[in-house]
Amino acid sequence: MKVDLTPLLKAGLRKETYKDKKSPGLIDCYGLWLTEEGLSSYERVTNPFANGQLTYPPYPILTSGEGETQYVAGTEFGHAVPQTIGSWSITDYSFVNNESGSAEEISSGSQADEVWHIADFGKNFYAVRPDKTLFFYGSGNYYFTTSARFKSCCEHKGRLILASPYQSRDYRTILTDVIDGYVSSALPGQSISHSVKSSFVYWSSIGGGDIKFVLQNSARSQINADDYLDLLKRNECGFMPLPVDDIYGLAPLGKHVVVYGSNKIYLLTQVSEPYPTFGKEKIADIGVRARWAFCRTSKGHFFVSDDGSLFFLSPDYKVTKLGYKEFIVPEFDYLPRMSYDETNEALYICSSRAGFVFRSGGMTKINQCVTSCQRYTGTLVGVINNLTDTSCLAQTDTIDFNFAGLKTVDWIVLNANYSSTYPLQVSLGYRYKQTENFTYSSYKTVNNEGAAFFGTTAKEFRIKIKSTSYLSITLEGMIAIIEYGDTRYS
Repeated sequence: MKVDLTPLLKAGLRKETYKDKKSPGLIDCYGLWLTEEGLSSYERVTNPFANGQLTYPPYPILTSGEGETQYVAGTEFGHAVPQTIGSWSITDYSFVNNESGSAEEISSGSQADEVWHIADFGKNFYAVRPDKTLFFYGSGNYYFTTSARFKSCCEHKGRLILASPYQSRDYRTILTDVIDGYVSSALPGQSISHSVKSSFVYWSSIGGGDIKFVLQNSARSQINADDYLDLLKRNECGFMPLPVDDIYGLAPLGKHVVVYGSNKIYLLTQVSEPYPTFGKEKIADIGVRARWAFCRTSKGHFFVSDDGSLFFLSPDYKVTKLGYKEFIVPEFDYLPRMSYDETNEALYICSSRAGFVFRSGGMTKINQCVTSCQRYTGTLVGVINNLTDTSCLAQTDTIDFNFAGLKTVDWIVLNANYSSTYPLQVSLGYRYKQTENFTYSSYKTVNNEGAAFFGTTAKEFRIKIKSTSYLSITLEGMIAIIEYGDTRYS
């Protein structure tokens, strides 16, 4: 009897684990990715930089800004100078300390929370992480400050959005005073004290003229709280506390801005009545894991929840759970990052030791750890760590062929294309009781028809397929030829 096992291959890694039923997917899949046809060799990310330009770690990133700017946060924060792939160089920015006036170079850092969030406006940019804020106004000096710290930022229709001002910093004190003045003006005679917390978001005026007041000491001395309060009254800029414990990220989606909180996700919605401003709308009672745990794409957002599950947020703001926490959670302590290739519609979730890619509706594991990636003259380039293991492997979850009794697996037959230099091999795992561990046969090289014979009788099975190289492989189908020999359940 022939049993088609192709759906197991096309599912990729299993999305969930179950105690009482078999998972419709693979428990291991390495060195391949999913296509509409099945599993195949993947397009590798190429390191465009010359030797010695980036060290690993610290954990570097490469991101495109408006126009042709390529921001790089490697050993220092700077911009890439694209040349022939393999020969890119990096020009480090020298930043002026906004408080002391001294010039310093900024390291990318090597901690999980030190990923930069960048808001790019073409000629000027802002970059934040919890310990400092970088900014450049298009000419003059590059600045950084430690007195105005935020956990996230983004650009949205000409405005700079900032989130989660850092506790006990100068700007939080200043903004608290401004809020108290705003409330006193709106409610004269009432004493109401407010405190700016990590749940606050701030949006600038269009063009961001008020941002200097936020970030630069010299600008603050030239404008008093009443002047800034006047900007707020005219609704040229604004602020809002959100009912979340903390804010880890901001990212535009359509007309609005998604606010990724530690325990909820909100939208900053643009409204025009009774005056142009932002409103708020809760879209999920789910918290994201950390500042690295979301990724913006042209088709929507991906994010990793606090429990390690992958989700998708569609352009109409619907949240869909994808799963995979079994594979994502073990990477939490190894500097995970998320990035996306629009051409292949491939989402990378990679740590310093493992790389996963989600595409064509399923996830697999690859031989590269991808910090960040993008297209340059048609080539997929990025910051990567190539793993030494260049083999490929696919292993099914437990298979009982929907029959409780004993059965014999005679043949495993693969529909595959591969190089004769790197033939495919199959191993069969089997057991007689669910309480037993699986025993695996030796690997058998498939014949010219893609088949391997086993003649193994048991109640449950697992199938492993491997090659010593991931190159030039397409695995489109798999069938098992079995016999039902246990008449007690027929």
